[in-house]
Formats: sequence, structure tokens, C-alpha cells
Amino acid sequence: MEFHAQITSTNERAKVWARSGAREGSLVVADHQSHGRGRFGRAWVAPAGSALLFSLVLRPKIEPAKAALIALLAAAAVRQAVAESTGLDAAIKWPNDVLVGGKKLSGVLAESLLEGNRLEAVIAGIGVNVNQQTFATDRATSIWGLTGQNHPRFTLLAAILAGMHQRYQALSAGDGAALLAECRQHSATLGQDVVLRAGTSTVRGRAVDIDSDGRLVLDTADGLVRALAGEVSTGEEMA
Repeated sequence: MEFHAQITSTNERAKVWARSGAREGSLVVADHQSHGRGRFGRAWVAPAGSALLFSLVLRPKIEPAKAALIALLAAAAVRQAVAESTGLDAAIKWPNDVLVGGKKLSGVLAESLLEGNRLEAVIAGIGVNVNQQTFATDRATSIWGLTGQNHPRFTLLAAILAGMHQRYQALSAGDGAALLAECRQHSATLGQDVVLRAGTSTVRGRAVDIDSDGRLVLDTADGLVRALAGEVSTGEEMA
């Protein structure tokens, strides 16, 4: 494990470490990120000492097309750890966010490192809003904002890592059924009318399932569409 009082990005450091031979399970934790990133290059901003910020090096023996399952695995572990340690009713927004009351509490950035057609590693970067008291958007929240109490970040880290380990062991053994069932059960996306934006394309439909590769299945006017990645909007966000 590496701990950094400040770093540009835990994911960037973990990628460098992975490419230089870091073993599976190597962990980068930071108290503060100066250039933290979410999906699609968005900035992840949190005051020093307020958020839980870490990246884990994984070397799954799976096809690159199934790498999306790692983001779901991490989100499921975060959801359970938050729910069990705080009592908050957390849900998973496909493919990588954890929400409470419709507001974002946590995000996952899973980045694949490829060697030709082989998946060399997946860097699972996770940020959890723990003790922040102010936010750049009203669509974000924190454990402090929801409970009015500070929460121990590294106790939460231990619970998330334990949950990831359990799910990763099952996935590595070829059993992804329990993970998919969990993600479906606690989904904030399934059953909703959504807009999916991926690159320059936009698809509208009802989210009806998450398939065995972690893809979101949409029932659209043109039939079923399976999305491996993209940004999902629901409700007022669809406008």
C-alpha cells in the first residue's frame, strides 16, 4: 500500500505502478488529489481530509469485454459498506455510481490496461464523499451531509476492500451470478425511463436488465439495445 498526503490522481499513480509490475491488490490511498478524475475526464474535487480516495490494482483473468463487471463489483462493495456502517439506503446507478436519495455519494473509475488483446490489469479507482460539507453541485452529497456526523474514512475503506475481495474471488472463480443479482436488486436505474449518452449517440428507452457482461439492457422503440458504457440520465436530468 502507498499512502500520499497529496497526489495528482490515485488512478494515474496506480497505472504507472501496475505497468511496472505491481502485484494484484496493490493499493494507492490519498488524503487529497489535486487532479482527481471521474468518468469522461470530469474533475473530482474534495477538500483535503474529507473524502475517501483510493485505487486498487486488479489483474482479473477475464475477457476485456467483461471489464465493466469490475466497476459494478466496486460499486456494489461501496453500497454495502455504506449501508451497513451508516444505515443509509444506498443504491447503484449503472454503471459506477452509488446514490443516496438520488444524490451521488460515490463514484468508480475503472480503467483497463491492455497488452494487445489481453487484459493486463484493471485499475479500480473509488471516491466516496465522507465528511465534505460543501459541494460544487446539488446532485452530490456526503455521509456527513446525510447524517450530520463525521465518519471514520479508513474504517469504511477496510469494509469496502473486504467487500471487493469477496466479490472478486467469486468473479475470478467464474461465478458472477450473485454480483449481477445484487446489482439488479439495488439498482437505481432498472425500471426507469432513461437517456443513455455514449460518445455522440443518444438512446432513449426503459432500463430493463443488466446482462452477464455488465451491459445495461434498454427496451427502446427499435428493440432491445445493450450498452457497455455511457452516461445514464433519469427524471429531470433527461431534459
